[in-house]
Amino acid sequence: MSGRSKSGMVGLCPLPHTDLFQLMMKIDPSESEPELSEQLVQRRWLASTGLRKIHLYSPTWWL
Repeated sequence: MSGRSKSGMVGLCPLPHTDLFQLMMKIDPSESEPELSEQLVQRRWLASTGLRKIHLYSPTWWL
């Protein structure tokens, strides 16, 4: 799922052979190191998409 939100492009894509999804979301250039807590990611998702039926949880950060 992807599309244009109020704050730019946002996308959620399943990762092959896993039960994980990749979230792609625009970050403001002034945020050198944005907070990436579960609560903030969910809040940004809701603010960007308005989709309350999708709940993002247990974020895993891969480098």
